[in-house]
Amino acid sequence: MVTVYMAGIVYHHGCTTGTKRALVPNGTEFEAPHYASLFVEPNIHNSYDWWDGYRKDHPLPFLDDQGKPRIVIEFRIPTNGEIKCPAEITFPDDNIGPAQFTNLIGGLNKIKTTSPDLPFEIDTDHPETIAEVPIRGGQLTAYSFLAEKKYDVAVVKWTIPNDSDTITISATAGRLKKTLTLKNPRDESGLEVVFTNTADLFLPNSCDGDPKKTSHFMLYDKLNKHRPVKKPLVAVLPVVRLQVLQPSNPYLKFIQNGTRIADAQCAPTCC
Repeated sequence: MVTVYMAGIVYHHGCTTGTKRALVPNGTEFEAPHYASLFVEPNIHNSYDWWDGYRKDHPLPFLDDQGKPRIVIEFRIPTNGEIKCPAEITFPDDNIGPAQFTNLIGGLNKIKTTSPDLPFEIDTDHPETIAEVPIRGGQLTAYSFLAEKKYDVAVVKWTIPNDSDTITISATAGRLKKTLTLKNPRDESGLEVVFTNTADLFLPNSCDGDPKKTSHFMLYDKLNKHRPVKKPLVAVLPVVRLQVLQPSNPYLKFIQNGTRIADAQCAPTCC
């Protein structure tokens, strides 16, 4: 089983249509720059062909069995101007039947403008995305991520039936294709990947909650057909109370335990 956790500013488009995609707004020039990245543990890392300078090892505040800091490896999508945006990220979810969704429509924030004459409408032709993910199969379920903190933040868990010894994730930008090959650890957790669009959470104050700054939620205006809006976008809060995710993945624990996502609306949304 392959599990992909999707967190941060990611819009799940087409939950009720035949074509489903996760759209990642380009936030590299935002006040608090956001980056689209894949995070994996070294024990599942097999090989890679990635953009130079965009792979980095990060020590986490957790110790392994040998008393050394656990490591997570980041594979970042290059910033705007360095690649032909957006990069299409594909996971091994083809040939397994249509994707199924649980609590995305009722459990994730929805996007609304404050102008009745210009409702929020997804720009399906030219959204300002840094990455897009076609979703062809598997099970996507929305969970509560920081429910016991001052606010609630959602995360989407995507499970893909695949018991291969290795799997390949590809990132295609224009004619350039990059790959990340992972090996199945054959343990209880299985093969886990974290895909995020957040500020660099390893930098101090990179994702602070200063109310004087523009809410991270405004990055969704990059997907708005009627952009830019003159007034802030607002989140329509979920109607479904989500089950709280208890992550074993060390990078998710790092985000969760340290309250790293300080903006309550720096979370996935849905149509």
